[in-house]
Amino acid sequence: MMPVLSRTLTRNASVLVAALIPHITLASSHLWDISEIFSNSDGTVQYIELSTGSNTEQELSGQTIVSSGTDVASQQFTFDSDLNGSTANRSVLLATQRFSNLTGLTPDYIISDGFIPLGGGTIIFGGGSDVLNFSREQLPRNSSQSLDGNGQAQDASPTRFDGLTAQIPAQANPFAIFHPSTSVLNVPELNAPGIGIANANFTVNVETLEFGVLDFYLYGAGIVPGNQAAIFNGSSLYIPALLFNDEVYEVNLFPVNDDPITLGNPQVLSVVAVQSDPEPEPEPEPEPDLLQESIDSGQAQYSQLCSSCHGVNGTGGTGPNLRLSAFNTFSILRQYIDSSMPRNNPVACRDTSSSSCATDVANYVLYVFQQN
Repeated sequence: MMPVLSRTLTRNASVLVAALIPHITLASSHLWDISEIFSNSDGTVQYIELSTGSNTEQELSGQTIVSSGTDVASQQFTFDSDLNGSTANRSVLLATQRFSNLTGLTPDYIISDGFIPLGGGTIIFGGGSDVLNFSREQLPRNSSQSLDGNGQAQDASPTRFDGLTAQIPAQANPFAIFHPSTSVLNVPELNAPGIGIANANFTVNVETLEFGVLDFYLYGAGIVPGNQAAIFNGSSLYIPALLFNDEVYEVNLFPVNDDPITLGNPQVLSVVAVQSDPEPEPEPEPEPDLLQESIDSGQAQYSQLCSSCHGVNGTGGTGPNLRLSAFNTFSILRQYIDSSMPRNNPVACRDTSSSSCATDVANYVLYVFQQN
């Protein structure tokens, strides 16, 4: 038997036996939990991850996720399709289109920009099957962390139903943004060592280029500075990326008044044009399913060597009905095939250094014929 397949089949021995036990399952969708939410600083890159340990939660069609927050309208997403396959220990990924564009990972479902309220709020799945309440202080906006289902910051790890994951790219990093209509500068991440990490708003006098502290809040425990956080060291405020009129400024601001706290005398270190989002990376290839590859190979070998006696459906002919066979565990069936089958040419289906015929046919028979 080839070493890789041997390890794979050893790991799945209990599954092989369990597959032979008759059971009835009813699909549902009420055991999904909100396991992770993520947003960048402007809400264009967001995702919600649902997770479950149950294997029968396929029926998502018609279920909803509702978001609501302070001073923002409620939004509702309705699932338009079910899932295929077992849901045990799986995740479902809902994300914005820009998340998909930047990461190259197409989510299971698309949600609109700003679906997760940046000022804190509530995410409700399935009419209340699971609810996540969170404050603005709890929601990381550093483009490296997400909020888990218990309201704790963690490393962002978006995972799709098929198990594929993605990294959040640098293009999602937070910018400080000046809003001309209100003359307010928002710095979504301001690292003040010894004080904490803040989200701060400044009023801007566009004539004197002075910046007065309007309001701020400190992020909660566990949230760390991102790669593009502004830094206040007591003598200057360094802003690595300030977005204004399609240009990104790297600037230093210096204290000009203590009461009220006012910064000014801007020192421009660099100016670059806003970069368009790059073409998305190709979607990563899923890891090969060695057990499924073995079953597929076993199907071809069975058709060639076994079907004339046992029938294409395993129900028998000149040979016995495989669906009722006493050889109903992997180790016994593989050994029997390896030593005795096919009757007229037993050397044609043996496990050797270059063939896994007996292993593959045993997998095919057990999973396709005897699991039903």
